[in-house]
Amino acid sequence: MIYKYGLINHFEKINAYLSIVLDEVPNGLLPKQDEDLLIYEKGGKIYRIDIFNLKKYVKVKFQGLIYLPNYELIAILNGYLGKYDIMLASKNESGFYIDKENDHYIVKVKKDTLTANGKFVKEDRIATNQDLDINDSNEPINLDDEELADKDTGKDLFQMEEKQA
Repeated sequence: MIYKYGLINHFEKINAYLSIVLDEVPNGLLPKQDEDLLIYEKGGKIYRIDIFNLKKYVKVKFQGLIYLPNYELIAILNGYLGKYDIMLASKNESGFYIDKENDHYIVKVKKDTLTANGKFVKEDRIATNQDLDINDSNEPINLDDEELADKDTGKDLFQMEEKQA
């Protein structure tokens, strides 16, 4: 089972595909085509797989990083990956979590989490707007301190319940 991976959906009307990123692709590495797949591989190591025509099995109607893929999507992807002896593990967390520093709540990102720019985080750090494709800024993500409490620290950003007004 592979635990370190990320999914990025490229949703365009003409050319939609989903990338399974296992490691950062070395510069200049060209993919090999295998039916509906483009495989970025070198020396027996697979770095990334792009799946085209996934819409035959599932519709993902947004563009960008898929933080917490559901079990059904992982099962469909594993169907594609089985012939390469790759099985993706289901994810219970996104890698983005709430923390508190200097009396302000912040978002941190864990080591080995894929960010929206297609790169894995090398060590735990404060998450930026660019990490989540909010905007192109490398500024930390702003959270509303009034909406959070100390009990929220450590919780996954994408598994937080919305508070009722």
